[in-house]
Amino acid sequence: MIRPMTAEDYKFYEKKLMLFSLSFVLICHAVFLFYKKIIVENSELYAELFSAHSQVQTVVKIVVPTKEQVVPQKAKQKFVAPKVTEPKKALKKEVQKVAKIAKTENVALGQQNEMTRYKEDIRELVMANRYYPRSAQRLGHTGRVVVSILVSKEGRILTKKVDHLSPYDSLNSAALKTIDKVGVFPPIPEILKVSQLDLEVPIVFAID
Repeated sequence: MIRPMTAEDYKFYEKKLMLFSLSFVLICHAVFLFYKKIIVENSELYAELFSAHSQVQTVVKIVVPTKEQVVPQKAKQKFVAPKVTEPKKALKKEVQKVAKIAKTENVALGQQNEMTRYKEDIRELVMANRYYPRSAQRLGHTGRVVVSILVSKEGRILTKKVDHLSPYDSLNSAALKTIDKVGVFPPIPEILKVSQLDLEVPIVFAID
């Protein structure tokens, strides 16, 4: 059987309801303050991020490279026009080239002329000192003997030998004696730029 509520029971429940209501209000207030704090902190964080983002954008705008700077170095090199040689420089190089060739040809021609002159001097010197035995002249022995000689830079005779013989031994021997009679030849010309020179000297034996 249910007991009817008394005035004390009402007071007791009234106190509990008040305590419950107060606790609920305090809890709601605490929750509100907590969320408010979180919202404020997030707002400050968002504000800082937005400010930093704005600064970054500003910096980026300031240091944005120009179109000329954006072009890679290799690409820029491709578009560099080749240097055109000035006509005067090209002409000067061509003149120098021709002059060098001409100089070389002149040196070669000068060497050839000097060699011809030197051989002619040797031939005249040998013929001026020709040894022609009287016995061979009385017998009517004539002929042409070619003697190969090796001459040093100073004109000394290093070696000698008969390359082309005549029909007479007396004339072949006389050709070698002629070279010995000359003794020393003129020095080799400097323009030939050699330390030794191999020459073929023809000696003609004929009765005047």
